[in-house]
Amino acid sequence: MNPGPSTCQAPVPEGAPCYQGQLCEGGGACWLTAPDATTRACGKFAVLTTEGAACDTRALAVSSRMCDATEGFACVNGACQRALNGTLNAPCLAGDFTEELGCAPGLYCDTSPTSPTSPTSPTCQPLKPAGVSCGNSGGWSCQGFCVQTPGAIVPGSIIPDYLCKDTPCASGTWN
Repeated sequence: MNPGPSTCQAPVPEGAPCYQGQLCEGGGACWLTAPDATTRACGKFAVLTTEGAACDTRALAVSSRMCDATEGFACVNGACQRALNGTLNAPCLAGDFTEELGCAPGLYCDTSPTSPTSPTSPTCQPLKPAGVSCGNSGGWSCQGFCVQTPGAIVPGSIIPDYLCKDTPCASGTWN
């Protein structure tokens, strides 16, 4: 809980609970304790530039150890590898740096847990043709557009299915 603007507080020690924006000791920050957590703790964020260094793929977690993508490193199965080259089956980054550090033209960064080469690290895969499920990916995985298909559901669920289409309209025509 925020003690208020008029209360002076000492910096919070590393590993101790904190609230967003609170000052942490030693240049640390108040991070989420896990990607899906609501609790926070002070920790340090390390950017790694050594091949084989142990890394953590959890975003914004306490004491995160992230590989330096600007130097071509990716966290692959818990270790930094100089592997961001954008080729088929190569590790990739999905997110803010995708355009700069993503996949070559004709490929997309597959972040699904069923990625063909690594279940824990995203890899570059071929864009999907029209008629293939795209799982509401926003079109990043399609050669064309990812469009919700009226009446279609993902097998075994109640979630609407999305298919790659050549046009952005489910009917196949421009509105």
